[in-house]
Amino acid sequence: MSLRDTWERFYAWLKNNADSNSVSYSRFGLPGDEVDDRPPPTQIHVAEFKEDAPPFMIFGVHSIKAAVITAGIGISITVFIFLSIFFEFDWYNNKKGIDISVLVGLVLFLLVGVTVHWQIVRGVKHTQPQSLVPFIIIYSIMILSELLFLILSLNQWVVVTYIQQVEQFYHLRALFLTVMFVVVIAVQLAMLFSVIRCRNYLEKKSIHEMEMRIAERAKIENPGLKIVVGGSLPPPHTSVADSTIINSPNRTEFPTNQNPA
Repeated sequence: MSLRDTWERFYAWLKNNADSNSVSYSRFGLPGDEVDDRPPPTQIHVAEFKEDAPPFMIFGVHSIKAAVITAGIGISITVFIFLSIFFEFDWYNNKKGIDISVLVGLVLFLLVGVTVHWQIVRGVKHTQPQSLVPFIIIYSIMILSELLFLILSLNQWVVVTYIQQVEQFYHLRALFLTVMFVVVIAVQLAMLFSVIRCRNYLEKKSIHEMEMRIAERAKIENPGLKIVVGGSLPPPHTSVADSTIINSPNRTEFPTNQNPA
């Protein structure tokens, strides 16, 4: 028996047994299934979403505002560094024309820096938490690299001062660079945590909006259905048929034709 015949027999077996692997997530099944005599639900529960919940706040302000401020600071610093290097760099030091490699690297730095920070504003505007991921990844790598460099520099400082006598100016310079690095890393950590909390907020908000769309679609199909945002589970004497639950937990009820958004 050839390999092709074996594959065709295996494919035919999968096709014949496909029906046994099908699953219906509909409460009332599919056409031809056994009919469910229970009445349709009268309530649909959706988890409560609080805009000002403590997990969405940072440094006394909402994570959205902190993330937008972070994006503005990041874009400003990126443009400042680009302009500083562009106008201060000696482009003709090699006597062969403009240093193309430095120019390309500088332009890439500007494009990547502005794009990564602008993605924060775009993610906030369109409620897209995935747009904040590049910033989180790049800043995490950058902070870890800076911490590693700081540790190696401090180690060299200790070794040099232990082996030989150095001038007082060397100690002052090393101390200044250490303080500067610590301040820069602290600011970057604050920016990173702001964006992480903002991403958490956007993710929870998008899930809540999806749940509300599902509830609204169910209410269109069943006009008598009542949406309950938050609240506890149905009481013990209530049958499962009386309620459909999309998560739970403080109760806010919406009339049939009121838009919860």
